[in-house]
Amino acid sequence: MLRIFAIAMSFVFIIFGVLGFMPDFVANNKLFGIFAINTYHNLLHLCIGLLGLLCALNGIKSSRYFFISLGVAYGLIALIGLYDVSIALLRYIASNGADTWLSATIAAFSLYIAFSYSRKKTQRL
Repeated sequence: MLRIFAIAMSFVFIIFGVLGFMPDFVANNKLFGIFAINTYHNLLHLCIGLLGLLCALNGIKSSRYFFISLGVAYGLIALIGLYDVSIALLRYIASNGADTWLSATIAAFSLYIAFSYSRKKTQRL
């Protein structure tokens, strides 16, 4: 089940990475008029999606590490965004308040998936 979640999450990142390059979905450098994006942000989403697919294909343990890494990274991004929502992360990745809350949601979901499914597996043994 963890691998299925990793594949699904990867496809979501890839889809949104691709949509960010399509002018029909972007107005004033905001995806759907809400989330601040730029080329680096879109490329980051594509890379995360591809990494997630590789982890899912590699196995359950890799999928779990993918979700833990994703949760920690996006948690840090959310904390940075709470500090200053107008900050461009690392001076390259566009970010705004909506991105901060989306990052916090991704972090919480990723960590929940990583730890809840690993616990269920060990409880069955």
